Amino acid sequence: MTLDRSKLKILLIDDQSSSALMLKSLFIKLGFSLVDIASSAEDAIYLARHNKYELLCVDYHLNHKISGVDLVSLLKKKHYLSPACSLLFISGDNSSETILTAMTLNPDGFLVKPLSLNILEQKLSVLLKDKQQRQPIFDALIQHNNELAIQRCKEQMLKYGFSNKLNILLLDLLVGQQLWSSVEIILEHLKHSQQHQLIIYKAKLALHHNEIDQAETLLTQLIEQVPLYGEAYDLLIEIYYQQEQWSSALIWAQKVLKLTPAVSARALVVADLAIKTQDFPLYWQTGKTLVHYLPVWGHEWLAIVKRYSDLFEAYFFTTPNRHQALQHKIVMKALFLLASNRLPEGQTPLLRALGNILLVRLEIEIQTKLKGKRRLLVGLRAYLNQMDKLPDEIILDMLPLLLLFGENYLYQAIIEKLSLLDKEKTTELKSAMDAFAYLEQQLQSARELQLSQPQQALLVYHKLLEQYPVATEVHLGHLECLYQLGYFNNHYAVTSSIKAISAMPLPTVLHTRREYVLNQFNLIAPEFEYESDPLQDHESYVAIPQLEQN
Repeated sequence: MTLDRSKLKILLIDDQSSSALMLKSLFIKLGFSLVDIASSAEDAIYLARHNKYELLCVDYHLNHKISGVDLVSLLKKKHYLSPACSLLFISGDNSSETILTAMTLNPDGFLVKPLSLNILEQKLSVLLKDKQQRQPIFDALIQHNNELAIQRCKEQMLKYGFSNKLNILLLDLLVGQQLWSSVEIILEHLKHSQQHQLIIYKAKLALHHNEIDQAETLLTQLIEQVPLYGEAYDLLIEIYYQQEQWSSALIWAQKVLKLTPAVSARALVVADLAIKTQDFPLYWQTGKTLVHYLPVWGHEWLAIVKRYSDLFEAYFFTTPNRHQALQHKIVMKALFLLASNRLPEGQTPLLRALGNILLVRLEIEIQTKLKGKRRLLVGLRAYLNQMDKLPDEIILDMLPLLLLFGENYLYQAIIEKLSLLDKEKTTELKSAMDAFAYLEQQLQSARELQLSQPQQALLVYHKLLEQYPVATEVHLGHLECLYQLGYFNNHYAVTSSIKAISAMPLPTVLHTRREYVLNQFNLIAPEFEYESDPLQDHESYVAIPQLEQN
Protein backbone atom coordinates (compact mmCIF):
# COMPACT_ATOMS: atom_id res chain seq x y z
CA MET A 1 0.00 0.00 0.00
CA THR A 2 1.49 3.31 -1.10
CA LEU A 3 0.94 6.71 0.46
CA ASP A 4 -1.86 8.79 -1.06
CA ARG A 5 -0.09 11.85 -2.42
CA SER A 6 -3.28 13.90 -2.51
CA LYS A 7 -3.60 13.65 1.29
CA LEU A 8 -0.04 14.58 2.25
CA LYS A 9 0.29 18.11 3.65
CA ILE A 10 3.32 19.94 2.27
CA LEU A 11 4.84 23.30 3.19
CA LEU A 12 7.07 25.11 0.71
CA ILE A 13 9.26 27.81 2.29
CA ASP A 14 10.78 30.24 -0.20
CA ASP A 15 10.98 34.03 -0.01
CA GLN A 16 10.96 34.28 -3.82
CA SER A 17 7.28 34.10 -4.75
CA SER A 18 7.91 33.20 -8.40
CA SER A 19 10.17 30.31 -7.39
CA ALA A 20 7.67 29.11 -4.77
CA LEU A 21 4.76 29.18 -7.23
CA MET A 22 6.82 27.32 -9.83
CA LEU A 23 7.72 24.65 -7.28
CA LYS A 24 4.11 24.35 -6.15
CA SER A 25 3.02 23.76 -9.74
CA LEU A 26 5.52 20.88 -9.99
CA PHE A 27 4.14 19.28 -6.83
CA ILE A 28 0.58 19.59 -8.11
CA LYS A 29 1.57 17.95 -11.41
CA LEU A 30 3.00 15.06 -9.38
CA GLY A 31 -0.31 14.48 -7.59
CA PHE A 32 0.11 16.54 -4.44
CA SER A 33 -2.82 18.87 -3.76
CA LEU A 34 -2.37 20.05 -0.15
CA VAL A 35 0.55 22.42 -0.76
CA ASP A 36 1.00 25.61 1.29
CA ILE A 37 3.52 28.38 0.64
CA ALA A 38 5.36 30.44 3.26
CA SER A 39 7.18 33.44 1.81
CA SER A 40 8.75 34.53 5.10
CA ALA A 41 9.98 33.09 8.37
CA GLU A 42 6.94 34.57 10.14
CA ASP A 43 4.58 32.81 7.73
CA ALA A 44 6.46 29.53 8.10
CA ILE A 45 6.32 29.66 11.90
CA TYR A 46 2.60 30.43 11.88
CA LEU A 47 1.72 27.70 9.37
CA ALA A 48 3.91 25.05 11.02
CA ARG A 49 2.38 25.87 14.39
CA HIS A 50 -1.20 25.45 13.15
CA ASN A 51 -0.77 22.54 10.73
CA LYS A 52 0.67 19.05 10.81
CA TYR A 53 2.91 18.90 7.76
CA GLU A 54 4.36 15.66 6.46
CA LEU A 55 6.94 17.28 4.17
CA LEU A 56 8.86 20.54 4.33
CA CYS A 57 10.58 21.79 1.20
CA VAL A 58 12.82 24.68 2.25
CA ASP A 59 14.99 27.10 0.31
CA TYR A 60 18.40 27.25 1.99
CA HIS A 61 18.93 30.99 1.42
CA LEU A 62 15.82 32.77 2.68
CA ASN A 63 17.32 36.21 3.27
CA HIS A 64 20.57 37.75 4.47
CA LYS A 65 19.65 37.27 8.14
CA ILE A 66 18.07 33.83 8.35
CA SER A 67 18.82 30.62 6.49
CA GLY A 68 16.58 27.64 5.91
CA VAL A 69 18.70 25.70 8.39
CA ASP A 70 18.12 28.34 11.10
CA LEU A 71 14.39 28.33 10.44
CA VAL A 72 14.00 24.54 10.47
CA SER A 73 16.09 24.36 13.65
CA LEU A 74 13.73 26.86 15.27
CA LEU A 75 10.63 24.92 14.16
CA LYS A 76 12.09 21.72 15.59
CA LYS A 77 13.04 23.41 18.85
CA LYS A 78 9.48 24.72 19.23
CA HIS A 79 8.15 21.20 18.46
CA TYR A 80 6.15 22.49 15.50
CA LEU A 81 7.42 19.59 13.36
CA SER A 82 6.63 15.94 13.90
CA PRO A 83 9.57 13.47 13.95
CA ALA A 84 7.85 11.91 10.93
CA CYS A 85 7.98 15.15 8.91
CA SER A 86 10.29 14.71 5.92
CA LEU A 87 12.68 17.50 4.99
CA LEU A 88 14.00 18.60 1.61
CA PHE A 89 16.37 21.51 1.10
CA ILE A 90 16.52 23.30 -2.23
CA SER A 91 18.97 25.95 -3.37
CA GLY A 92 20.59 27.46 -6.39
CA ASP A 93 23.82 27.36 -4.38
CA ASN A 94 25.48 23.95 -4.45
CA SER A 95 28.67 25.00 -2.66
CA SER A 96 30.11 22.52 -0.17
CA GLU A 97 29.48 24.98 2.69
CA THR A 98 25.78 25.21 1.87
CA ILE A 99 25.27 21.48 1.41
CA LEU A 100 27.30 20.48 4.48
CA THR A 101 25.51 23.00 6.69
CA ALA A 102 22.15 21.70 5.48
CA MET A 103 23.29 18.14 6.17
CA THR A 104 23.68 18.92 9.89
CA LEU A 105 19.87 18.58 10.14
CA ASN A 106 19.91 15.15 8.46
CA PRO A 107 17.45 16.10 5.71
CA ASP A 108 15.95 13.57 3.33
CA GLY A 109 17.56 15.31 0.40
CA PHE A 110 19.17 18.41 -1.09
CA LEU A 111 18.07 19.49 -4.55
CA VAL A 112 19.75 22.13 -6.70
CA LYS A 113 17.67 24.72 -8.54
CA PRO A 114 16.33 24.90 -11.15
CA LEU A 115 14.30 21.72 -10.55
CA SER A 116 12.90 19.60 -13.32
CA LEU A 117 9.75 17.53 -12.98
CA ASN A 118 11.70 14.29 -13.48
CA ILE A 119 14.34 15.04 -10.83
CA LEU A 120 11.67 16.04 -8.31
CA GLU A 121 9.65 12.90 -9.06
CA GLN A 122 12.69 10.66 -8.57
CA LYS A 123 13.55 12.24 -5.23
CA LEU A 124 9.96 12.22 -3.96
CA SER A 125 9.43 8.59 -4.96
CA VAL A 126 12.42 7.51 -2.85
CA LEU A 127 11.44 9.86 -0.03
CA LEU A 128 7.85 8.56 0.14
CA LYS A 129 9.04 4.95 0.07
CA ASP A 130 11.39 5.64 3.00
CA LYS A 131 8.64 7.56 4.77
CA GLN A 132 6.21 4.67 4.47
CA GLN A 133 8.77 2.20 5.82
CA ARG A 134 9.64 4.39 8.81
CA GLN A 135 6.15 5.67 9.70
CA PRO A 136 5.36 2.94 12.31
CA ILE A 137 8.70 3.70 13.97
CA PHE A 138 8.01 7.42 14.08
CA ASP A 139 4.57 6.73 15.55
CA ALA A 140 6.30 4.95 18.44
CA LEU A 141 8.81 7.79 18.85
CA ILE A 142 5.98 10.33 19.01
CA GLN A 143 4.69 8.29 21.98
CA HIS A 144 8.23 8.47 23.49
CA ASN A 145 8.35 4.67 23.42
CA ASN A 146 11.90 3.82 22.31
CA GLU A 147 11.56 0.11 23.03
CA LEU A 148 8.53 -0.11 20.75
CA ALA A 149 10.37 1.94 18.12
CA ILE A 150 13.28 -0.54 18.15
CA GLN A 151 10.88 -3.47 17.88
CA ARG A 152 9.05 -1.88 14.94
CA CYS A 153 12.33 -1.01 13.26
CA LYS A 154 13.31 -4.67 13.31
CA GLU A 155 9.87 -5.65 12.01
CA GLN A 156 10.18 -3.22 9.11
CA MET A 157 13.62 -4.61 8.29
CA LEU A 158 12.16 -8.12 8.11
CA LYS A 159 9.40 -6.81 5.87
CA TYR A 160 11.41 -4.57 3.55
CA GLY A 161 14.97 -5.77 4.06
CA PHE A 162 17.95 -3.66 5.14
CA SER A 163 17.89 -0.10 3.80
CA ASN A 164 20.13 2.86 4.52
CA LYS A 165 17.43 4.85 6.31
CA LEU A 166 16.26 1.91 8.44
CA ASN A 167 19.86 0.92 9.23
CA ILE A 168 20.74 4.35 10.60
CA LEU A 169 17.45 4.78 12.43
CA LEU A 170 17.85 1.43 14.21
CA LEU A 171 21.50 2.06 15.07
CA ASP A 172 20.63 5.50 16.46
CA LEU A 173 17.97 3.97 18.67
CA LEU A 174 20.25 1.17 19.88
CA VAL A 175 23.13 3.53 20.69
CA GLY A 176 20.70 5.85 22.46
CA GLN A 177 19.56 2.94 24.64
CA GLN A 178 23.17 1.75 25.12
CA LEU A 179 22.31 -1.66 23.60
CA TRP A 180 25.85 -2.26 22.37
CA SER A 181 25.55 -6.02 21.84
CA SER A 182 22.68 -5.36 19.43
CA VAL A 183 24.72 -2.65 17.71
CA GLU A 184 27.51 -5.18 17.20
CA ILE A 185 25.09 -7.72 15.70
CA ILE A 186 23.63 -5.19 13.25
CA LEU A 187 27.08 -4.01 12.17
CA GLU A 188 28.15 -7.61 11.59
CA HIS A 189 25.11 -8.12 9.34
CA LEU A 190 26.09 -4.99 7.42
CA LYS A 191 29.84 -5.61 7.26
CA HIS A 192 29.84 -5.69 3.46
CA SER A 193 27.82 -2.49 3.14
CA GLN A 194 29.53 0.52 1.55
CA GLN A 195 27.42 2.95 3.61
CA HIS A 196 29.83 5.52 5.06
CA GLN A 197 27.60 6.30 8.03
CA LEU A 198 28.13 2.79 9.37
CA ILE A 199 31.79 3.62 10.06
CA ILE A 200 30.60 6.22 12.58
CA TYR A 201 28.82 3.47 14.53
CA LYS A 202 31.83 1.17 14.26
CA ALA A 203 33.91 3.96 15.81
CA LYS A 204 31.34 4.44 18.57
CA LEU A 205 31.37 0.71 19.26
CA ALA A 206 35.18 0.77 19.43
CA LEU A 207 34.97 3.62 21.94
CA HIS A 208 32.52 1.61 24.02
CA HIS A 209 35.12 -1.17 24.16
CA ASN A 210 37.76 1.47 25.04
CA GLU A 211 39.56 0.81 21.76
CA ILE A 212 40.43 4.47 21.27
CA ASP A 213 43.18 3.96 18.70
CA GLN A 214 40.85 1.83 16.59
CA ALA A 215 38.16 4.52 16.71
CA GLU A 216 40.67 7.22 15.70
CA THR A 217 41.89 5.10 12.79
CA LEU A 218 38.37 4.44 11.53
CA LEU A 219 37.47 8.12 11.63
CA THR A 220 40.66 9.48 10.07
CA GLN A 221 40.35 6.93 7.25
CA LEU A 222 36.72 7.93 6.74
CA ILE A 223 37.69 11.60 6.52
CA GLU A 224 40.38 10.73 3.96
CA GLN A 225 37.76 8.92 1.87
CA VAL A 226 35.00 11.50 2.40
CA PRO A 227 36.69 14.83 3.31
CA LEU A 228 33.36 16.63 3.64
CA TYR A 229 31.82 14.25 6.19
CA GLY A 230 31.23 16.61 9.13
CA GLU A 231 29.95 14.00 11.59
CA ALA A 232 33.27 12.13 11.37
CA TYR A 233 35.14 15.30 12.34
CA ASP A 234 32.78 15.89 15.27
CA LEU A 235 33.31 12.43 16.73
CA LEU A 236 37.08 12.58 16.25
CA ILE A 237 37.19 15.97 17.99
CA GLU A 238 35.14 14.52 20.85
CA ILE A 239 37.67 11.69 21.26
CA TYR A 240 40.63 14.09 21.46
CA TYR A 241 38.64 16.37 23.78
CA GLN A 242 37.90 13.58 26.24
CA GLN A 243 41.60 12.70 26.25
CA GLU A 244 42.44 16.39 26.85
CA GLN A 245 44.50 16.46 23.66
CA TRP A 246 43.48 20.06 23.08
CA SER A 247 45.86 20.86 20.22
CA SER A 248 44.85 17.80 18.20
CA ALA A 249 41.18 18.51 18.81
CA LEU A 250 41.66 22.13 17.74
CA ILE A 251 43.27 21.16 14.43
CA TRP A 252 40.24 19.08 13.42
CA ALA A 253 37.77 21.57 14.89
CA GLN A 254 39.19 24.36 12.74
CA LYS A 255 39.01 22.16 9.66
CA VAL A 256 35.33 21.32 10.09
CA LEU A 257 34.46 24.91 11.03
CA LYS A 258 36.08 26.09 7.81
CA LEU A 259 33.75 23.72 5.96
CA THR A 260 30.65 24.82 7.90
CA PRO A 261 31.19 28.29 9.43
CA ALA A 262 27.44 28.76 9.93
CA VAL A 263 27.23 25.89 12.45
CA SER A 264 27.37 27.68 15.81
CA ALA A 265 28.02 24.52 17.81
CA ARG A 266 31.25 23.94 15.89
CA ALA A 267 32.36 27.56 16.29
CA LEU A 268 31.82 27.25 20.05
CA VAL A 269 34.00 24.13 20.10
CA VAL A 270 36.80 26.07 18.38
CA ALA A 271 36.36 28.94 20.86
CA ASP A 272 36.50 26.50 23.78
CA LEU A 273 39.66 24.85 22.47
CA ALA A 274 41.23 28.23 21.71
CA ILE A 275 40.79 29.15 25.38
CA LYS A 276 42.20 25.81 26.49
CA THR A 277 45.28 26.32 24.30
CA GLN A 278 45.40 30.02 25.28
CA ASP A 279 45.13 31.11 21.65
CA PHE A 280 43.16 34.27 22.42
CA PRO A 281 43.39 35.85 18.93
CA LEU A 282 41.75 32.69 17.55
CA TYR A 283 39.12 32.81 20.29
CA TRP A 284 38.25 36.43 19.46
CA GLN A 285 38.23 35.79 15.71
CA THR A 286 35.92 32.82 16.22
CA GLY A 287 33.58 35.19 18.03
CA LYS A 288 33.29 37.21 14.86
CA THR A 289 32.37 34.05 12.93
CA LEU A 290 29.71 33.25 15.53
CA VAL A 291 28.16 36.70 15.30
CA HIS A 292 28.27 36.74 11.50
CA TYR A 293 26.06 33.63 11.38
CA LEU A 294 24.08 34.33 14.55
CA PRO A 295 20.53 32.90 14.34
CA VAL A 296 18.16 35.84 14.58
CA TRP A 297 14.86 34.22 15.50
CA GLY A 298 13.87 33.40 19.06
CA HIS A 299 16.47 33.58 21.80
CA GLU A 300 18.90 30.97 20.50
CA TRP A 301 21.41 33.75 19.79
CA LEU A 302 21.28 34.64 23.47
CA ALA A 303 22.48 31.20 24.56
CA ILE A 304 25.23 31.26 21.92
CA VAL A 305 26.63 34.66 22.94
CA LYS A 306 26.42 33.74 26.63
CA ARG A 307 28.21 30.45 26.06
CA TYR A 308 30.94 32.21 24.07
CA SER A 309 31.63 34.80 26.76
CA ASP A 310 31.33 32.24 29.57
CA LEU A 311 34.29 30.36 28.07
CA PHE A 312 36.57 33.36 28.57
CA GLU A 313 35.14 34.20 31.98
CA ALA A 314 35.71 30.67 33.28
CA TYR A 315 39.38 31.03 32.31
CA PHE A 316 39.71 34.64 33.46
CA PHE A 317 38.33 34.11 36.96
CA THR A 318 40.78 31.25 37.59
CA THR A 319 43.73 33.02 35.94
CA PRO A 320 43.09 36.79 36.18
CA ASN A 321 44.94 38.83 33.57
CA ARG A 322 43.99 42.49 33.30
CA HIS A 323 45.46 42.94 29.82
CA GLN A 324 43.47 40.00 28.46
CA ALA A 325 40.36 41.25 30.24
CA LEU A 326 40.68 44.65 28.59
CA GLN A 327 41.26 43.04 25.19
CA HIS A 328 38.21 40.84 25.70
CA LYS A 329 36.17 43.87 26.71
CA ILE A 330 37.11 45.68 23.48
CA VAL A 331 36.36 42.64 21.34
CA MET A 332 33.04 41.93 23.08
CA LYS A 333 31.93 45.52 22.51
CA ALA A 334 32.76 45.16 18.82
CA LEU A 335 30.94 41.83 18.62
CA PHE A 336 27.86 43.28 20.29
CA LEU A 337 27.85 46.13 17.80
CA LEU A 338 28.07 43.64 14.91
CA ALA A 339 25.31 41.57 16.49
CA SER A 340 23.08 44.65 16.80
CA ASN A 341 23.37 45.13 13.04
CA ARG A 342 22.32 41.53 12.43
CA LEU A 343 19.51 41.04 14.95
CA PRO A 344 15.99 42.41 14.41
CA GLU A 345 15.45 45.82 15.99
CA GLY A 346 13.16 44.33 18.64
CA GLN A 347 16.03 42.21 19.98
CA THR A 348 18.36 45.18 20.56
CA PRO A 349 17.21 45.95 24.14
CA LEU A 350 17.86 42.34 25.11
CA LEU A 351 21.27 42.43 23.43
CA ARG A 352 22.06 45.65 25.32
CA ALA A 353 21.02 44.05 28.62
CA LEU A 354 23.15 40.96 28.00
CA GLY A 355 26.12 43.04 26.85
CA ASN A 356 26.19 45.20 29.94
CA ILE A 357 25.73 42.25 32.29
CA LEU A 358 28.69 40.47 30.69
CA LEU A 359 30.86 43.60 30.80
CA VAL A 360 29.99 44.33 34.44
CA ARG A 361 30.99 40.78 35.40
CA LEU A 362 34.24 41.14 33.50
CA GLU A 363 35.11 44.53 34.98
CA ILE A 364 33.87 44.05 38.53
CA GLU A 365 37.36 43.38 39.87
CA ILE A 366 38.89 46.46 38.25
CA GLN A 367 36.20 49.12 38.64
CA THR A 368 34.12 50.60 41.46
CA LYS A 369 30.80 49.06 42.42
CA LEU A 370 29.09 52.34 41.60
CA LYS A 371 30.35 52.30 38.04
CA GLY A 372 29.30 48.67 37.71
CA LYS A 373 25.83 49.47 39.02
CA ARG A 374 25.46 52.35 36.54
CA ARG A 375 26.47 50.12 33.64
CA LEU A 376 24.01 47.44 34.73
CA LEU A 377 21.10 49.87 35.02
CA VAL A 378 21.92 51.46 31.67
CA GLY A 379 21.84 48.01 30.10
CA LEU A 380 18.52 47.15 31.74
CA ARG A 381 16.84 50.50 31.09
CA ALA A 382 14.29 49.03 28.64
CA TYR A 383 13.23 46.49 31.29
CA LEU A 384 13.40 48.49 34.53
CA ASN A 385 9.60 48.64 34.72
CA GLN A 386 9.02 45.17 33.29
CA MET A 387 11.76 42.97 34.70
CA ASP A 388 9.60 39.87 34.41
CA LYS A 389 9.80 40.21 30.61
CA LEU A 390 13.48 39.27 30.67
CA PRO A 391 14.33 35.67 29.64
CA ASP A 392 15.21 33.26 32.44
CA GLU A 393 18.84 33.09 31.27
CA ILE A 394 19.28 36.84 31.70
CA ILE A 395 17.54 36.86 35.08
CA LEU A 396 19.77 34.11 36.44
CA ASP A 397 22.85 35.84 35.03
CA MET A 398 22.10 39.23 36.56
CA LEU A 399 20.89 37.97 39.96
CA PRO A 400 24.39 37.87 41.54
CA LEU A 401 24.94 41.44 40.33
CA LEU A 402 21.64 42.63 41.77
CA LEU A 403 22.69 41.13 45.09
CA LEU A 404 26.20 42.61 44.87
CA PHE A 405 24.73 46.08 44.33
CA GLY A 406 21.81 45.55 46.74
CA GLU A 407 19.16 46.39 44.12
CA ASN A 408 16.26 44.99 46.10
CA TYR A 409 13.47 46.70 44.12
CA LEU A 410 14.55 45.02 40.88
CA TYR A 411 14.85 41.69 42.66
CA GLN A 412 11.31 41.97 44.04
CA ALA A 413 10.12 42.51 40.45
CA ILE A 414 11.46 39.10 39.41
CA ILE A 415 10.90 37.10 42.59
CA GLU A 416 7.70 35.51 41.26
CA LYS A 417 9.48 34.36 38.13
CA LEU A 418 12.38 33.01 40.18
CA SER A 419 9.97 31.01 42.32
CA LEU A 420 8.94 29.11 39.19
CA LEU A 421 12.52 27.93 38.62
CA ASP A 422 12.44 25.35 41.43
CA LYS A 423 14.06 22.66 39.31
CA GLU A 424 16.94 24.95 38.45
CA LYS A 425 17.57 26.31 41.94
CA THR A 426 21.21 25.90 42.81
CA THR A 427 22.80 26.48 46.19
CA GLU A 428 23.96 29.90 44.95
CA LEU A 429 20.46 30.85 43.81
CA LYS A 430 18.88 29.83 47.10
CA SER A 431 21.57 31.74 48.98
CA ALA A 432 20.89 34.88 46.91
CA MET A 433 17.15 34.61 47.50
CA ASP A 434 17.72 34.26 51.25
CA ALA A 435 20.02 37.30 51.24
CA PHE A 436 17.42 39.40 49.44
CA ALA A 437 14.73 38.25 51.88
CA TYR A 438 16.88 39.54 54.75
CA LEU A 439 17.61 42.81 52.88
CA GLU A 440 13.90 43.38 52.27
CA GLN A 441 13.19 42.71 55.94
CA GLN A 442 15.80 45.27 57.02
CA LEU A 443 14.54 47.87 54.54
CA GLN A 444 10.99 47.39 55.76
CA SER A 445 12.15 47.81 59.35
CA ALA A 446 14.01 51.02 58.46
CA ARG A 447 10.99 52.42 56.57
CA GLU A 448 8.78 51.86 59.60
CA LEU A 449 11.30 53.54 61.91
CA GLN A 450 11.60 56.57 59.59
CA LEU A 451 8.12 57.77 60.52
CA SER A 452 8.80 58.26 64.22
CA GLN A 453 12.45 57.40 64.93
CA PRO A 454 14.57 58.71 62.01
CA GLN A 455 17.76 58.49 64.09
CA GLN A 456 17.19 54.75 64.66
CA ALA A 457 16.29 54.29 61.00
CA LEU A 458 19.54 56.05 60.06
CA LEU A 459 21.49 53.49 62.09
CA VAL A 460 19.80 50.66 60.18
CA TYR A 461 20.67 52.32 56.86
CA HIS A 462 24.28 52.83 57.99
CA LYS A 463 24.55 49.14 58.78
CA LEU A 464 23.06 48.20 55.40
CA LEU A 465 25.48 50.53 53.61
CA GLU A 466 28.39 48.62 55.09
CA GLN A 467 27.20 45.53 53.21
CA TYR A 468 25.56 47.24 50.21
CA PRO A 469 27.46 50.53 49.67
CA VAL A 470 25.71 51.45 46.40
CA ALA A 471 22.17 50.11 47.01
CA THR A 472 19.63 52.59 45.60
CA GLU A 473 16.83 52.08 48.14
CA VAL A 474 19.29 52.20 51.02
CA HIS A 475 20.70 55.53 49.85
CA LEU A 476 17.23 56.96 49.23
CA GLY A 477 16.15 56.02 52.75
CA HIS A 478 19.46 57.34 54.07
CA LEU A 479 18.86 60.71 52.41
CA GLU A 480 15.28 60.88 53.67
CA CYS A 481 16.49 60.34 57.24
CA LEU A 482 19.27 62.91 56.86
CA TYR A 483 16.75 65.49 55.65
CA GLN A 484 14.42 64.73 58.56
CA LEU A 485 17.35 65.21 60.95
CA GLY A 486 18.31 68.56 59.43
CA TYR A 487 21.45 67.67 57.46
CA PHE A 488 22.16 69.88 54.44
CA ASN A 489 23.37 69.06 50.95
CA ASN A 490 26.97 70.03 51.69
CA HIS A 491 27.29 67.35 54.34
CA TYR A 492 29.56 64.45 53.33
CA ALA A 493 26.91 61.81 54.08
CA VAL A 494 24.42 63.69 51.89
CA THR A 495 26.77 64.20 48.94
CA SER A 496 27.92 60.58 49.14
CA SER A 497 24.37 59.23 48.92
CA ILE A 498 23.40 61.67 46.17
CA LYS A 499 26.35 60.46 44.10
CA ALA A 500 25.23 56.85 44.57
CA ILE A 501 21.80 57.48 43.02
CA SER A 502 22.70 59.99 40.29
CA ALA A 503 23.55 59.62 36.59
CA MET A 504 21.67 56.35 36.10
CA PRO A 505 18.20 55.27 34.95
CA LEU A 506 15.86 53.89 37.61
CA PRO A 507 12.45 52.18 37.64
CA THR A 508 9.63 54.74 37.65
CA VAL A 509 8.86 54.26 41.35
CA LEU A 510 12.47 54.84 42.41
CA HIS A 511 12.96 57.59 39.82
CA THR A 512 9.99 59.51 41.28
CA ARG A 513 11.26 58.97 44.80
CA ARG A 514 14.73 60.20 43.78
CA GLU A 515 13.30 63.38 42.26
CA TYR A 516 11.33 64.10 45.43
CA VAL A 517 14.33 63.51 47.70
CA LEU A 518 16.67 65.66 45.62
CA ASN A 519 14.06 68.39 45.42
CA GLN A 520 14.05 68.49 49.22
CA PHE A 521 17.76 69.29 49.06
CA ASN A 522 17.08 71.84 46.27
CA LEU A 523 18.89 69.63 43.74
CA ILE A 524 17.94 68.36 40.29
CA ALA A 525 18.63 64.78 39.24
CA PRO A 526 21.05 64.84 36.28
CA GLU A 527 20.23 62.83 33.20
CA PHE A 528 21.81 59.39 33.17
CA GLU A 529 24.63 58.80 30.74
CA TYR A 530 24.95 56.29 27.89
CA GLU A 531 28.70 55.95 27.99
CA SER A 532 28.46 52.45 29.45
CA ASP A 533 26.40 51.17 26.53
CA PRO A 534 28.35 48.58 24.46
CA LEU A 535 26.22 49.44 21.43
CA GLN A 536 27.07 53.14 21.61
CA ASP A 537 30.53 53.31 23.17
CA HIS A 538 33.08 54.77 20.73
CA GLU A 539 35.54 52.08 21.79
CA SER A 540 33.30 49.54 20.09
CA TYR A 541 33.65 51.28 16.76
CA VAL A 542 37.42 51.45 16.82
CA ALA A 543 37.63 47.73 17.58
CA ILE A 544 36.02 46.58 14.35
CA PRO A 545 38.97 47.25 12.01
CA GLN A 546 41.18 45.35 14.45
CA LEU A 547 38.87 42.34 14.15
CA GLU A 548 38.85 42.59 10.37
CA GLN A 549 42.64 42.32 10.28
CA ASN A 550 42.84 39.11 12.35
